[in-house]
Amino acid sequence: EHEKRAEIRAQRVSETAPKKEWRVKKVHRSSDKFGKQRKSELAICFARMYGIKETLEPLEFLEQETVIRMVRQWAEEFLESSSRDVVQFFEEKSACLKTADQNVKGEKEDE
Repeated sequence: EHEKRAEIRAQRVSETAPKKEWRVKKVHRSSDKFGKQRKSELAICFARMYGIKETLEPLEFLEQETVIRMVRQWAEEFLESSSRDVVQFFEEKSACLKTADQNVKGEKEDE
């Protein structure tokens, strides 16, 4: 009898509870909000990857603002490109960065 009463209560609650419609909002890739969010996520990813590369390789020192502009630019370029591999894209972009060793060699050759 106790179980029967519990069932009746549960049924009444479910009948009187407001019906919620579970709709998934479609995200349009062309939307400005999505583009800004994706760009920010990619810039953060590139900044982290740059930090790791900077730790592993003797890269030339760059000011913080320069690095921020660089990773934002890379994020924009990645979104506009047909590339889907973030790591490969980063490797291609970061390959042109000067290492501290290359910079010292260049200065010695200039003297």
